[in-house]
Amino acid sequence: MASDFKGERLASMRTKRPYPTTFDKVRVTRDGDYADIQYLDDEGCGVHFGPVPKDWTDEQVFKRHNDGLLATRAMRLRHPYFAREIPAGKPQIRRERQSAYWNLVGDVLRGGIDAGDHPEDLIFEVDDEDLSLNEFASLFLGLGGWGFRLVVVPADEMLRHPRIKVGGEPFRHRDPGEETEDLKDSRFTGNWRITEMEAVEPLGPAHIKFDRHGGGGIRFAEVKAKLGCCRYASREGRPSVDFSWAGTNDGDRGNGRGWALIREDGTLEGRFLIQGGDASAFWARKESAAAGPEAGRGRREGTRA
Repeated sequence: MASDFKGERLASMRTKRPYPTTFDKVRVTRDGDYADIQYLDDEGCGVHFGPVPKDWTDEQVFKRHNDGLLATRAMRLRHPYFAREIPAGKPQIRRERQSAYWNLVGDVLRGGIDAGDHPEDLIFEVDDEDLSLNEFASLFLGLGGWGFRLVVVPADEMLRHPRIKVGGEPFRHRDPGEETEDLKDSRFTGNWRITEMEAVEPLGPAHIKFDRHGGGGIRFAEVKAKLGCCRYASREGRPSVDFSWAGTNDGDRGNGRGWALIREDGTLEGRFLIQGGDASAFWARKESAAAGPEAGRGRREGTRA
């Protein structure tokens, strides 16, 4: 059928992506030269479509929209998608002239994370640029309707394609006796006496413990908590662990995260963060098997090596 159809603009009205369906499952309304197509079974999905010829029926409008989705799906089946990764040493982001925002050059982005104590303190290191959280988010402007996969790797593994293991429940505390090979590093297993903290007085028995099941515990000052989600890797070329914690802080429920690494002299160095609160570096020494978690009572026994 001949028409004066001159093109179309298809933009997501909401965050959910439109999908092929049937006419009885949508509602079509007009907005001047454009049409709003709302999915009846999915309140969060709809598109603003057009411009469309004024003499088109609602069913014709829907068919043009739906045919486009079906054609896109068929094209992807014929031509599998390949994400384009920019080689090391070449720019992955660029800022267009007269633009306040950075843009992605490829489809894969490598970088480092300088973790602060609060979201606004985060710095993303991409190429030779330090991006704030807002600048990093601006890289994805104009990509509405696309998906993403985020893979977190140790900094020295950035140029390698990581092995990805699907399954498991990494964010729960594991039961005693449950073996989890990928969440163990025997170099950390045991009780470590905290000898010094940067911003907090340990005040009495202060220790951090890693067990062989991917968990552990920490106690200092008014904090007493269990560790979970222990993820062992490397940091600065040294064996390291990232962990989350949940317990009590000054009598109230608290949670947060932290990391630690084993230095060349065998001592432990790390950082402990309280969600929405303080952060402190800490240093610790591993206790012998005969020494229990109460060993070394008192304030700041020993000093940083």
